[in-house]
Amino acid sequence: MGRAENKPFRIMRRQSEKEKFVARQDTERDAFYKARNQRRTAERTESEKLPAEMGGEKMLQAVFGALMGGALLWGLARGNGAAVAASMLEAAGEAVNTAVSLAGGFGFFCGMLAILRQSGAVGWISGKARPFLRWLFGNGLTEEALESVTLNLTANMLGLGSAATPMGLEAARKMSGRGEAASNALCLFLVINSSSVQLMPTSVIALRAAEGSAAPGSVVLPTLLATAISTLTGIIACKMGERIA
Repeated sequence: MGRAENKPFRIMRRQSEKEKFVARQDTERDAFYKARNQRRTAERTESEKLPAEMGGEKMLQAVFGALMGGALLWGLARGNGAAVAASMLEAAGEAVNTAVSLAGGFGFFCGMLAILRQSGAVGWISGKARPFLRWLFGNGLTEEALESVTLNLTANMLGLGSAATPMGLEAARKMSGRGEAASNALCLFLVINSSSVQLMPTSVIALRAAEGSAAPGSVVLPTLLATAISTLTGIIACKMGERIA
């Protein structure tokens, strides 16, 4: 008799569990489709930006191609074909030697940046620098943009222009948003990148060492002073421009 009375309750419990399972499946399916649509939207946005980026690359290729072609034609026209060919081969060999000699230094400092990012040191630095960066760029800077800006400035201070470039592009993309006009913060960021205070100009030091300089590190202090003055001048000019605008 007790089992007969508990049977309706068991049926109701099974129905409730089935309804919960179906509801959970619906929620997971909705989340999956939402994430897929967001991913497709992001890919479509990136594909729309690609032609403009390719246009800039083609322009640079055309400029360098015209310079190289013009120099080659000028040398041939003056009857220096043999000297031009020898110079091309010699320059290609020197370029390879320089690239190999620089690979160690770039690999070391890029690896250090990756370790700093994975260990959370970049987040700690971002937290310490947040008040200054908030004052400098305004309150419109998101946490992701703040981290990218910190990485970019750190790489620039170490003289790693090649490593700072992708971080700078990522920071600029996060700071630009969807507006067509560049914001004041983005303009200031580009100015700081152009001047780029360098505490340790590793690229210049590596190049001087590769070319056999007796004191490759002697440029540290002059570089620091020059870049500090240029950066300060750029910041003052941007802040004055913001007030005028």
